Amino acid sequence: MYRKLKALSLAVLIAAAVLFLDQWTKHIVMDYFDRALLSKELYLTSWFNICLVYNRGVSFGFLQNMHVEGSLALALLAIVAAVAFLVWVVCNPQATVSLSAGLIAGGAVGNAVDRLSIGAVVDFIDWHVFEYHWPAFNIADTSICIGVAVVFLHTLIHNKCQSKTIL
Repeated sequence: MYRKLKALSLAVLIAAAVLFLDQWTKHIVMDYFDRALLSKELYLTSWFNICLVYNRGVSFGFLQNMHVEGSLALALLAIVAAVAFLVWVVCNPQATVSLSAGLIAGGAVGNAVDRLSIGAVVDFIDWHVFEYHWPAFNIADTSICIGVAVVFLHTLIHNKCQSKTIL
């Protein structure tokens, strides 16, 4: 029981840190562009900008024309997914599971907070090479991607270890 509580506590701590960092950076960016008035993009290097994008859809800007009900449904789905990942930690109290679940849950809740408070996800990180831009994203999106990569690597390593013990 102690192991499960420790794993869940770690996941919740990571999720809370991601949520805080995500919301803090989004508020800084929105405040900056609110004061700038004329610009929606801050050019930092030849390959990296800060921009302000309100994404009403899902990944890569798909489903941009969703109504309020769709945004609420996505927020609810994100919260349910975050809870499911935390339950996964209780069932599998391992450090890598806590890390990945915390990253994914914190990112999912961060984007859900945006959808519930302003009706869209705030994206602001803009990487590009020449004129080819990756769609703008945020800290929550980054945390979700890293969390998924950790899950993938954990599964690969775990399955590889299991196959060696069987032989």
